[in-house]
Amino acid sequence: MTAPYVLVVDDEPDIRQLVKEILCPVIMMSGHGTVETAVEATRLGAYDFLEKPLSLAKLLLTVERALEADRLARENLGLRRRSQAVIEPVGRSAVMQRLREQVKRLAQHDTWVLISGEPGSGRETFARYLHAQSVRRDRPFVEVAVNTIAPGNAARDLFGSETDGHIHYGASSPPPRASSPPRCRRVVSARTCSTSSTSCRCASHRCASTTRTRRTS
Repeated sequence: MTAPYVLVVDDEPDIRQLVKEILCPVIMMSGHGTVETAVEATRLGAYDFLEKPLSLAKLLLTVERALEADRLARENLGLRRRSQAVIEPVGRSAVMQRLREQVKRLAQHDTWVLISGEPGSGRETFARYLHAQSVRRDRPFVEVAVNTIAPGNAARDLFGSETDGHIHYGASSPPPRASSPPRCRRVVSARTCSTSSTSCRCASHRCASTTRTRRTS
């Protein structure tokens, strides 16, 4: 990973516009700062506005925070783009065509769906395709890897439990948040046979995903 660069430019409108397009974030500095100047700088997209004389410690802290904010913004943008990229299951055979049509029909219903198959058969791809076709397509597709969940605690950790009035929220039923809308959930489970790690996934286009492992005799 390359080190970030710091570019110092004159206060010219065309330069500011160019910097805004190619370099983020922007920190404005002025020896004649006013409230109006600070507001205008913020409107033009500046991360912060500093007045001279400058404190070196404050300047370094502001630059550090600006770089961190920019890193988080780019990371969130990448995650959003990746989550929006839906890959349609490929294949022109009659079986694949029937599967795609079946997924589209299932997506119209508010119900849990079990998708099973061998490793590499495309269970997650179909689960994401199911979510993309459902009315919850604009809500998060949450995937929870639960290979570390002990078999004896799988039901509690996946679906939650209540003991003596104490509620333990599971992966498919997170605690409610007053400030956020209900989340879309998909549950994914995996099973292994006694000789190999053959797995199956269960999914719901309610869409939170969890992976559970159990051994069959």
